[in-house]
Amino acid sequence: MTANKAALLPIRSAWRRQECPVVAPRRVERKLAAILAADVAGYSRLMGLDEVGTARRLREHQAAIATLVDEHGGRIVKVTGDAMLLDLSSGVAAVECAMAVQRLLGERNENLPHDRKMALRIGINVGDVMVEGDDLLGEEVNIAARLESLAEPGGIYLSRAVYEQTKGRVAARFVDLGEQQLKNIAEPVHIYAIRPEDAEAQRQTAPANRLSGSEAPRLSIVVLPFLNLGGDAHDDHFVDGITESLTTDLSRLPAALVVARNSAFSYKDRAIDVKQIGRELGVRYALEGSVQHGPNRLRVNVQLVDAESGSHLWAERFDRDRGDLFKLQDEIVTRLARELDEELIAVEARRAERAPSSDALDLFFRGWAAFNRAHNPANLIEARELFHRSLKLDHTHVDALVGRAMVDYTLAATYVADDRAACFSAAEADATRALALAPNHARAHAVLGYIYTSTDRPELGIGQVERALALDPNLTPCHASMGWAKVMLGRADEAEAHFAHALRVSPRDTFAYGWCYMAGTAKLLLGRSEDAVIWLRRSVEANHGYPIAHFTLAAALALLGKAAEARAATAAGLTLSPLFTIARYRIGVPSRNPTYLAQREHIYEGLRRAGVPESGEGPHSAPVVPAYSEASATASPRDPARPEFAAALKAALRNYGRPDLLAENTLLRSHLFAQSDCVGVPELKQLLSKAVETLFASPRDEKLRRVIELTYFRPAPKQEATAERLGMAFGTYRRHLTTALFRLTKWLFERELEAVARGAVPKSPLVSEAQTHASLRERLSIVVLPFLSLSQDEAVDYLVDGIADGLMTSLSRALPGSFVISRSTAFTYRGRQVPVRQVGQELNVRYVLEGSMLADASRIRLNVQLIDAATEEQRWAERFDKERKDILQLQDEIVARLSRSIGIEMIRSEAARPPGTGSSVVDAVDLAMRGQAIAADIRRKESAAEAALLFRQALALDPDNVEALVGLASTRNFQVLNLYELREREALLAEAESLLEHAIVLAPDHIGVLKARAVLWRARGRFAEAVIAVRAVMALNPGEPTAYRELGLNKLYLGETSEAADWFRRADNVAPRDLERWTWLQGLGRALMQMGEDAQAVEVLRLALDSNPNHRRCKALLAAAQALAGDIGGAKLQMAEFAGLDPGLTARRFARERSSVPLEAVSQVYLSQNERILEGLRLAGMPA
Repeated sequence: MTANKAALLPIRSAWRRQECPVVAPRRVERKLAAILAADVAGYSRLMGLDEVGTARRLREHQAAIATLVDEHGGRIVKVTGDAMLLDLSSGVAAVECAMAVQRLLGERNENLPHDRKMALRIGINVGDVMVEGDDLLGEEVNIAARLESLAEPGGIYLSRAVYEQTKGRVAARFVDLGEQQLKNIAEPVHIYAIRPEDAEAQRQTAPANRLSGSEAPRLSIVVLPFLNLGGDAHDDHFVDGITESLTTDLSRLPAALVVARNSAFSYKDRAIDVKQIGRELGVRYALEGSVQHGPNRLRVNVQLVDAESGSHLWAERFDRDRGDLFKLQDEIVTRLARELDEELIAVEARRAERAPSSDALDLFFRGWAAFNRAHNPANLIEARELFHRSLKLDHTHVDALVGRAMVDYTLAATYVADDRAACFSAAEADATRALALAPNHARAHAVLGYIYTSTDRPELGIGQVERALALDPNLTPCHASMGWAKVMLGRADEAEAHFAHALRVSPRDTFAYGWCYMAGTAKLLLGRSEDAVIWLRRSVEANHGYPIAHFTLAAALALLGKAAEARAATAAGLTLSPLFTIARYRIGVPSRNPTYLAQREHIYEGLRRAGVPESGEGPHSAPVVPAYSEASATASPRDPARPEFAAALKAALRNYGRPDLLAENTLLRSHLFAQSDCVGVPELKQLLSKAVETLFASPRDEKLRRVIELTYFRPAPKQEATAERLGMAFGTYRRHLTTALFRLTKWLFERELEAVARGAVPKSPLVSEAQTHASLRERLSIVVLPFLSLSQDEAVDYLVDGIADGLMTSLSRALPGSFVISRSTAFTYRGRQVPVRQVGQELNVRYVLEGSMLADASRIRLNVQLIDAATEEQRWAERFDKERKDILQLQDEIVARLSRSIGIEMIRSEAARPPGTGSSVVDAVDLAMRGQAIAADIRRKESAAEAALLFRQALALDPDNVEALVGLASTRNFQVLNLYELREREALLAEAESLLEHAIVLAPDHIGVLKARAVLWRARGRFAEAVIAVRAVMALNPGEPTAYRELGLNKLYLGETSEAADWFRRADNVAPRDLERWTWLQGLGRALMQMGEDAQAVEVLRLALDSNPNHRRCKALLAAAQALAGDIGGAKLQMAEFAGLDPGLTARRFARERSSVPLEAVSQVYLSQNERILEGLRLAGMPA
């Protein structure tokens, strides 16, 4: 028996006796140790399922783990129930041991049922600990325990100290999770995660190739130890540091396989042929180098070698002044990694071109290589096509998605593309999808940051590029992007340092021309034209095919009085971009910051002096506006393709002397016939640009811009992907967009016509979107203060913090437009006795949520209060008593239940306030909230009518009020599905559909829009599409009980009755006191009857009637359940009460008239099971 196995016995024995092992007092010592803390996830749940089997498996696992600990030179410090504390000699040994343990448990779990699998959470820390007998104590041990509690089941979390020891030394993929504040730990801890599956995949790849003799993996490389040629042993650590850092940094290269540091360093000081190294390690490339030291300078020589042929593929030399060695090492590694990135991709692309056939990875390499060449239209188009082909073969290829996003962003940012908005939109869609597939993909964060910065979201852009740099410090373009974001924020004087840093680190970068352009533009914005010319000439020299650099250089030269040079630069720009005008440049402004806009006027003046065209308006557009408006007044079409509208427009154009204009003008033609082939038509783009520019102050124009972009400029594949995400048929999606475009452009042209008649550009009658949003944020503003833990129990401390944290996220999702104070700000009030009114004033919020939790060994009690911060009145309070179980599961249940209740109470409270004054939009917000407050608890037709009236009044004041659109659509759905207003069914559902078509264009990710659409599709009998829509709701807010109800109802109609019942139960577990509880209890009662569980159905339907005593259908269903359960007497009494409400009703008529969905759409399984309910109704006394 090993020492570690033996150590388990007395510890386990003492644990069973609830005693501590007797340890003789010893002198307290200190030592440096690697501490591994491990705990079984969900152990209480496993014991509840199978106490004997779980305990046996735990003992077996612990014995096997003891063997692994022995093999890695460690010892078991203690075992407490399902938790273990291990002491290992180093961070490397601890990580390798942890990975071995997780692999072992993975293998042992393979043949077990899902609910019996045992998963460990592991946390590892390295530091100075106290040794007391056999035990280890101190803060470093506590950090390991905290890391373990954060890790996901099957996961391994490390502190930065462990990461620094192990990076490049173990075959693992590290994920940087950033700094986090751990419970009772004074300083934040930087955390890294290891995914066992990633580590295992990397561990297995190279040996498989070595043993099989097959071709080495693409983009596989070993970084051999660099040579120290200075002769000073003190410099060895610097040289080894370069090798190790390059090993880590190259592993971030897309699709790269980098041999671990341990394997690479086994070749240190050994003279071995690189081809032999390639064969032994199974790699295609080897990187080797040396470092030489002079008195004041340092030289690094690097060679990239083909490990199959032994030939040099690339070589570089770096000379640097000696200084701070760590700073110098970072700079060298960053530049090397950046250049190797491009070189390795280019080499792989050349290999791929020679291959007889190309797979997705080959096409990706070729696309990235094309992109890394000079950024001219031909290369960019070629790169995009290759990325697109790669994605056709593998639509989840994250790196290809990022590559295509980079191309589309570059096409827009360089003004190569005519349809810049479409390119930015397509790029954002690809980058967002990439991050959905790989949330820690550094390049995806980077390109999203570039897009945000170029589309008037510079603060978001800075956040994304900072995240990208945290994941990969070698993404040099992120530094330049940060500088450009500061330019957009009106801080051009701070930007130059960022561009200079990027150029110093990567002077030959593919993007260097862009950084020079950015620096030149910043100088020009500041009025420093001479400096601007220097930077802009560098940009043009680096990439002559960059049109905006030519135009900006022309402006700078013109402002210096160099007219001839300026006009030559203008001519060069127009050759590359013939449609470029000052008006178009104005419309494409990437920021609305007042300082930036004022500075930009300087560039406009320079462009005018340089001879850049002011606008591209054609001579045949004048009659369009009045003719369009006249035709609209004549025909007033809902559908722009209606023949009578076309006839009216032709007649109007004849009156204006231009009968041929309909054939010539692509705008009108596209509106009339919804053609999708007009991308690239200059007349259309110019006219749309002019239309948007005319009324730029209006919030509708931004919506118009978005709809135009989606309808005409977005590539068809992107539109298809969006339609699929929304669960729509592509044709339906196009029709919705076309209808929305027609409505918006009709309004716009009518306003423009009025302006022409008055001789002035009209001001929008609506307040700005920012003001409207501010109004909502002010009204639905809340801070969730840290909940108090009234128990001396660390597990409870974690739970209450997790509940507060989860509520912040959930509330912001459940209440679109709300303002929820961030966690870091809210937690500054932890432990402080501050009056609620003061909290409200300091944070400028209307509501404060506070709470406390008390727990014992088996139960917890949570008390929560919602308080009006201005009056300190308690608006709502709730108490939860729950059985103590898995902490995370318990937390999820409480957060889901709380967030829904709080959201409803905040809306009710706001509806009860005196109506707002001032702009009409604020009045619309008041009316919409009052409607929502009534709609939250509709029981009668009168309530539905009252809510609908309020929503209609809101929409009369603001037709684009999304809350009113959703509220009225939801009310119409409810009237059909729950109040059974079947005579008006088609009219009500048609109105709901029209309202949601409008709302989804305005707010495609609004959770209320998605929910209402899912309900509408259920009412239409489109159950499979409804399920897709509900899944979209759950992705935004996983704890939404009405989403569970909708899944249950749709599954019921699809014939999946058992699964439907599970979803109804889940809704009730999450929200047992919800106002809509009766809706899912009624569904559950139906499902139980259909499955023959009649006694349970009786109990459930009684609860449903407790929730809504006047619901007729529930009464009838309860009578049927009682009859089927054998209580004929009780059933007849219940039926008599129901029959008095609707005399003469028969079972068949009940099924037909009370059906909430088209019966022809439901499954045969549902229809056959439903016969049981009809039989129950007949047994209860309802005529057949």
